[in-house]
Amino acid sequence: MTELTKKTAESKITPICGTANTIIRAIGVSISGGNMQLLERLTIAPEERSEELLKLKAELGVEELLYLATCNRVEFIVASHEDLAATDVRNRLLDYFFRSGRDIQFQPSDLKIANGAAAMRHVFRVVSALESLVVGETQITGQFKNSLKEGLELGIIGTRLEPFATEALQVARLVRNETDLGRGSVSMASLVMGELEEKGVLNGETRVALVGSGEMTVKVATYLKKFKVKDVLFVNRTVSKAQQLAKRFGGRAICIEGFLAAPPQLDVIVSATSAPQALFGQEFHDRLHSVEQDVYCIDLAIPRDFTETFDCSTKTHLIGISDLQSKKDTNLHKKFREVDKAREIVDGAVSQFQRSHIERTIRPALKESYHLSMEFALKTSAKLMATHLVDSPPEVQAHIEALMRKVVGFSSAQFGHAVSAHLCQGTGDHTLTDMCEEARRDCFPEARTEKAEPSKPGESADRPQCPVKKVAYA
Repeated sequence: MTELTKKTAESKITPICGTANTIIRAIGVSISGGNMQLLERLTIAPEERSEELLKLKAELGVEELLYLATCNRVEFIVASHEDLAATDVRNRLLDYFFRSGRDIQFQPSDLKIANGAAAMRHVFRVVSALESLVVGETQITGQFKNSLKEGLELGIIGTRLEPFATEALQVARLVRNETDLGRGSVSMASLVMGELEEKGVLNGETRVALVGSGEMTVKVATYLKKFKVKDVLFVNRTVSKAQQLAKRFGGRAICIEGFLAAPPQLDVIVSATSAPQALFGQEFHDRLHSVEQDVYCIDLAIPRDFTETFDCSTKTHLIGISDLQSKKDTNLHKKFREVDKAREIVDGAVSQFQRSHIERTIRPALKESYHLSMEFALKTSAKLMATHLVDSPPEVQAHIEALMRKVVGFSSAQFGHAVSAHLCQGTGDHTLTDMCEEARRDCFPEARTEKAEPSKPGESADRPQCPVKKVAYA
C-alpha cells in the first residue's frame, strides 16, 4: 500500500463500535457462470442508475453500495452489518430485480458471494483484469473508477467503501506496472477484431456499422482504422454523438431510427449500446437481407441488442459475448506466468490492507493496554527503589525508570504486531469478530468466559481476558 493510500484510508475509515461490525461483501454474476439472462436482468441502464441505485441500497438494508456493470459481469459490492447474512443480502437483491415476477430460469447459486478477505481478493482481481474475458484488458479499471465516482456523487459510497475502492485502483495500477499483462492491445474490442480477422472479413472493401457511442465503439473504430476498411457508419440515438465520432475517425453518421428503417449494404454490424431492450428484431433482419449479402453481427451489449431471430438466420453470423469467451483460455495460457505475478501482488495487497485496517481499529485497545502496563511498571519500579535501592544515586534510579519504559514500550509494540498478524491470518468468510475471538483463544488459551466454571476445585474462573476489543471492519 502506498503512503498516499495509507493516509487516505486512515483519514476515512471510522471504526464502528457496538454489537455489530461492518463487513465487505461482493455479490455478482458473470458470463463465465453461463446465465446470460440473469446477467442481463441485473444490469441497470446508465440513465436509470441514479434512481435505481438509491432504491436498491434502501431495499438491501446495507450501509454502502458500489455497483459495477461491464459487458461480461455485474458486481454489487456492499458494506453491511455482519448480523445481516450474506444470503439475506442476496435474496433481497433477487427480490428487488424480480419484484414483477420470476420470468427467467436461475438458481440462487448463480450469484457468487464473497465476504471479508475473500471479497477484497475478488474485487482486487476484478479491477486488475484477472477475471476479465481478456486477461489484462484496461477497460475494466476505467469502468470501476466511474462506478466509484457515481456512487460518491449519489451518496451511496462513504467511509467504508471509498478507501477500499481506492486501494483496488492502486492494486490495478501496480499489476499493470509490475507485470506484462497489459502489454499489447488487450480488450474486448481486440477479441472482436481478432475474430473478424480470422474469418477474413476485414479488408479494403469491408463496410461496417458501429452502433453506440461509448468506449467500446471508440476502441473498435480505432482498430478499424488500421485495417483501412471501405466505409464506417456511426449509428446512435443522439445523432450529434455519431457525427463527432464520424469526424474523428473519418466515417458517416446516421440516427438509429434511420438505420433501422433503411439499413445500407453492410458486411459487419458491431453494436454496444446500453438500450434496455433489443434494437434489432425481425423487421430489421428482413430489411437487412433484402439483398443477397451475408452480414456478421457482433453483439457486445448487455442486455442483447439482437433478438433470437439472428441466432437462427442463415444470412446472419451472430457473434455474442459468450462466443468470445472461448478466447479467454487461450489468452490466459499465453500470460500464465504474468497472471501468477499479478496474483501474488493481489494477495499481498489484501494482507497489507487488512493488516493496516486491523492495526488502526485495535490501536485504542493497545494504547489503553500500554498505559495500564506503563502505570503498573512505574509503580513497581518506584516500590523497588523505595524498599531496596533507597540509597542508590539518582542517575541509577533514572536509568532503571528509563529501562522500564523501553521494556514496556517494546513489549507493547511486539504484542500489537503479533495480534495484528494473527488476525490477518483469517481468510475466506471470517469476519473481524471471528478473528478476534480466535486471537483471544490462541493468545490467551487459559482465558475463560465469565460463565466458565473453574477447571479445578478452588481455582478461580476470573482469568485474564484478551485486551483486544470488539472492533469494526469497514
